[in-house]
Amino acid sequence: MKKTILTIMLATLMSLSYSQERVSVQVMQDAKLLFAGDDKHGYNAGTLDIAISLIMQGDQQKYGYMIVYPEFEYADLKIERYRRWTANLGYVFNELIVKNSEIGFSVSYGFIDRGLTYFCWGANAFAKYKLCDNAKIVLNLQGTERPDLGVIYNTPNEIRFSGFVGLEFSVFNK
Repeated sequence: MKKTILTIMLATLMSLSYSQERVSVQVMQDAKLLFAGDDKHGYNAGTLDIAISLIMQGDQQKYGYMIVYPEFEYADLKIERYRRWTANLGYVFNELIVKNSEIGFSVSYGFIDRGLTYFCWGANAFAKYKLCDNAKIVLNLQGTERPDLGVIYNTPNEIRFSGFVGLEFSVFNK
């Protein structure tokens, strides 16, 4: 099943990549685990929870542009490491009052691997600030369905929120 989803994600991304204006790599770290940790679950500050995305930007429209991106998240957790693969679709508004700033949203669908595979959906709301033509600072609020927690902690399926900080670098411009 994992191979089928990855094949579909790859085929979709390849077919959409021909109309891309810009392709960027985004690397983010969960801010809470980076700066404060999580005392409730026994994680110290500096715990690794990194999300890496390949963002393909559509052509500029009146108020912004569409984005499509695969994302991989890895967290170094005590009970079976957390790995999440998703395909994402969103829109970024970049014609704002504050110069060099962007806000946007995206939705995702994919799966979580913690020894067993769990399908999940999610949503992101983010703000970006352009440092130069090829680099942006990113703040991202993410809500993710977490069916894996129902099995591990015997709790009902729930949505968990995370805040990420990171950088985005352009690797291709039209």
